[in-house]
Amino acid sequence: MTTPSEWLWPGRIPLGGMTVLAGDPGVGKGLVAVAIAATVSTGGRWPEGTVGPGGPGSVLIFSEYDDPGRVLRPRLEAAGADLARVHALSGVQQADGSLAPFSLARDFALLEEEIDERGDVRLVIVDPAQKKSRLLCDLAAARNIAVLLVALLNKGTRLDLRRLAGSVVPVEASRMIWGLCEDPADAGRRCLIPMKGMIEDTPPNLAFRLVNHAVRWELSA
Repeated sequence: MTTPSEWLWPGRIPLGGMTVLAGDPGVGKGLVAVAIAATVSTGGRWPEGTVGPGGPGSVLIFSEYDDPGRVLRPRLEAAGADLARVHALSGVQQADGSLAPFSLARDFALLEEEIDERGDVRLVIVDPAQKKSRLLCDLAAARNIAVLLVALLNKGTRLDLRRLAGSVVPVEASRMIWGLCEDPADAGRRCLIPMKGMIEDTPPNLAFRLVNHAVRWELSA
């Protein structure tokens, strides 16, 4: 295992690489991604009290299902995000004026242009994972930014990398993979657990609750 020179979220989300956030439907993947975006946008403290390098930065969110105005904006506000630094898109305007869902295969060059024009992008979130996601690994390395890929686990009951088998997630190319699951001892509590790490001293599990459509973190034993 190797340790990166820089972290977005120390020990959990590296700069210059791809991190995957995986879980079952309804476990809160999208809200956790929004909470991460909010922290980056304000340069705030992570749940453990750590602060990533570089101060506040911009975040690009490409969401296939969540409308930027009706869904993502209220979630970002509830998470305390700096809305001026978070740019959420659910579609890309085509030549005929219509909107089509963001596609890495078709719109990758537009993503690169957006990052370069803004100049302060620290994080790109793609929800959900799509084909050609491996392209994001090279993008993260070239721009020294973090990429967070939100992925749905295949059917099963345990957090296991085999539940990503056959999906569009580039497991081998991903530097960190975090799984979300319900706490079996507390139905209202969710846990963030490492499924694949790049450092020997993996940070401890975290737990959280969903309160008024926002993540409320707590340290987990």
